[in-house]
Amino acid sequence: MRFNVRHPVLVDTITQRSKTRQKTVATTTTAIDIPVMKVGDGFAEVLTFDQDFPKTVLMDQAGRFFLPVCEGFGTVGKPISYVSQKEITAVISEYLVSHASELIENRDRDIDLVYPVPRKKGIMAQPDVEELAGKQIDLESYGATINSIHLAASDFAIIGKHLYRRIPEPYYVVGNERGLGVHLSLILNDEIPERAIAFFRLGKLAEAQKLLDGLIAGRSRLDTALNAPGLSETGECHADFDDVGLTIAVAATSIVEAFKMRFTTSRYDAHARWKELAFDFPIDQLILARELNELTAGRSLREIAKDADRLGEIIEAIVEQGEQSALYGLSRSNLDLVADLWANQTIDLALSRGPRL
Repeated sequence: MRFNVRHPVLVDTITQRSKTRQKTVATTTTAIDIPVMKVGDGFAEVLTFDQDFPKTVLMDQAGRFFLPVCEGFGTVGKPISYVSQKEITAVISEYLVSHASELIENRDRDIDLVYPVPRKKGIMAQPDVEELAGKQIDLESYGATINSIHLAASDFAIIGKHLYRRIPEPYYVVGNERGLGVHLSLILNDEIPERAIAFFRLGKLAEAQKLLDGLIAGRSRLDTALNAPGLSETGECHADFDDVGLTIAVAATSIVEAFKMRFTTSRYDAHARWKELAFDFPIDQLILARELNELTAGRSLREIAKDADRLGEIIEAIVEQGEQSALYGLSRSNLDLVADLWANQTIDLALSRGPRL
């Protein structure tokens, strides 16, 4: 199905007088083709939840995930129907505005805005690419830009009766946020939330809920994800998310942060703290703390997760010593549960299978 979508473009231009090359923001209209498919055309239902209206996450045979596009923000509101061409055009245009805004922010210094307007709100006020006065467009650059627009728009598809958009691989997080307490969340945007305790890939919802039960210790139980009421897994799927690695990474960074906090002191107790560190803190525990710091300092959680094998061994060693370990009680993460997840990780046979169709 074809939609004529107006959107910003970032193009290379050459001024006619000085022959100066610069990047310029303009607007244009592009015919975007959105594929129309049936739910049975190689798609499998992965999970469902009910936020205002029922939502179903689909996965195709290539292992790509798709979520219905809703009238509201994120997953809130009614999924957009395939017959609502005006709404679909507006959604794609907004998506391409965000795509162009990211390009502009990444190349901020050498970009020319024709009109001095706020970039995110006024980017569509830029003139049409055919109306750039005194500038010659680099056609090769313009063609590459339009290709990138089509690539960005390829995230959309009409599947069954609704508009869907491709999303990163979903996963679950058990976290402990201020004001919310211990809870389970469904993550659909690949952003790692703060104060996470453990991560679970698709197919492990029951394990996530079991961990949640252990952490809340008899208090009111959350049967489904906090941000996805009625969450239910509906089929097997290919899952690549490194849930155990990220869980180990979070626990390791939590120990390091707590260790540093313990010995980051004010002038009033500095002497006592440094005396504890120099004379009382066990040498073997100090060596472990230093190794944890070396493996985590200046690295993202995903980078830290690459060293999960060694980090898991260190956390197991700390847990085995229990209260005898000077590092055991420092972390906000429940190290016993994290170590148990690490020790009992299994090879996911779903990795070698496609979706059940």
